[in-house]
Amino acid sequence: MRDNRNFWLFAMGRFVSLVGSGVQDVALPLFILDLTGSGTIMGTFMIISMLPRLLLYPIAGVLGDKINRKWIMVWMDFGRGVVILLLALLASKNLITIPILFGTQFVVSIMNALFGPATSAMLPDIVEKEELMRANSILMSFNSTAYIVGPALGGIIYGMGGIMIAFLINGVSFIASGVSELFIRYEQKVEKIKNIGEVFEGLRDGLNYIRVRRGY
Repeated sequence: MRDNRNFWLFAMGRFVSLVGSGVQDVALPLFILDLTGSGTIMGTFMIISMLPRLLLYPIAGVLGDKINRKWIMVWMDFGRGVVILLLALLASKNLITIPILFGTQFVVSIMNALFGPATSAMLPDIVEKEELMRANSILMSFNSTAYIVGPALGGIIYGMGGIMIAFLINGVSFIASGVSELFIRYEQKVEKIKNIGEVFEGLRDGLNYIRVRRGY
């Protein structure tokens, strides 16, 4: 495990992006409340954040079998990084509005939904079967640390530097994660998408999941 270059590139990329996300996850709600003073708007923002993941997670699993997972991860990280850095630029010019935040969050949430399943499915391909349990344990430790460090920094950074710095840190963290993933040596035998119906079946599964959950 110590000499598994691919795993450590994977793990460090995830850690850096999780810390950056933790910073923004604390700073952005504070900014929205400061900007609007509305709990309703904050609740709407959270719905926009979660809905794409609920709808697209099954589709993302299908795409992860049809498209190289490494490149899904790389492009989703770069995509999220660019979007968040654009928010940092807008924030530096005091041009941030609620519609802009809602729109960009929806786009980022779509990319989050595509990124997650690719990450989960890729791990068993880059570590040996007998090392998988240890690899998961290391990732859980990294995740736990990131979930503590990121939010702790988020409140401090927002208080001292404002939302622009929080966006900047998160955007850079996504770019850094994407660069790390670029150096992973990964080959995957992908299955071609036979027809668009496969993708829509995934969407239908997502809608059915939401309907079942609402029944509880």
